[in-house]
Formats: sequence, C-alpha cells, structure tokens
Amino acid sequence: MTTDYTYGAIELKIDYDIHDFVPATYYNPSEGGYVEINDILHRDESIYELFSFDALSEIGEDIYEDLKNN
Repeated sequence: MTTDYTYGAIELKIDYDIHDFVPATYYNPSEGGYVEINDILHRDESIYELFSFDALSEIGEDIYEDLKNN
C-alpha cells in the first residue's frame, strides 16, 4: 500500500505493509498492530536510507493510527 505523508515540511510517498492486531488467546500471545515501511519516496526517488529507526517507527505509528481512526 502507499500513502502520502508530510514529514516536517517535506511531502513523501510511503510504501508500507500493514499487520493487523490479533488479540491474545489462551494458547497464543497477541501479535501485529503495526505498519512495516518498505520504502520512502521523495520526488520519485527512494530516500529510505536517510531515516533513522526512530523516525521510521514514528512514521509507521502515525500511519497506523490514521488507518485505525478511519
């Protein structure tokens, strides 16, 4: 999936996969509930390598929250 995302004042396209939340059962722990970012594009050029792990986590959490609220 892809979405447009504004990081600071920069317009980006984010390519991601969503892993839906699966609640815990008696036999299995909970899992999922996050977005995995595959690529970040700016002007159709990949800039994924320029982002730190913390920045990628923040962007993923923002996208997941937006999807969950819509």
